[in-house]
Amino acid sequence: MLQAGKMEEIADEVKKYNIQITALQEVRWPQDGWIKKKNYTLLYSQTKTSKEQHGTRLIIPGCATQCILGFEPINERMCKLRIRGKFYNITIMSECAPTEDENKRNNEDVERYYNKLSDVCDKTRRNDALILLGDFNAKIGERTFK
Repeated sequence: MLQAGKMEEIADEVKKYNIQITALQEVRWPQDGWIKKKNYTLLYSQTKTSKEQHGTRLIIPGCATQCILGFEPINERMCKLRIRGKFYNITIMSECAPTEDENKRNNEDVERYYNKLSDVCDKTRRNDALILLGDFNAKIGERTFK
């Protein structure tokens, strides 16, 4: 995502398939914020001091920008977007969970991540629809190598 033109390339693919909300992980951009373009709005989250390979991003169509009620970059692994819906508001979270390897190295970071996720979900307004998007780095089954 650090190469010139990659963002436009992704935005073109999103538009081509008429995807309304896209969550991307491990974007590796410094800091957090918004970028408004003609056809889309990009919202991203990364800690200011992080040198890790995390970072989350949401892409929404440009016409949906007026429906944004709030954007909260929580940390390098999650961000939250609240949009106005027709019948109820919607809270969308982009996530990037620790991998199985990170879990083996430092279980405290994994525990901290899931506690933060639980806390953010619990603080979501009761009448909002809550949608979690992203990479939860799930592993299913047993892996064997020969």
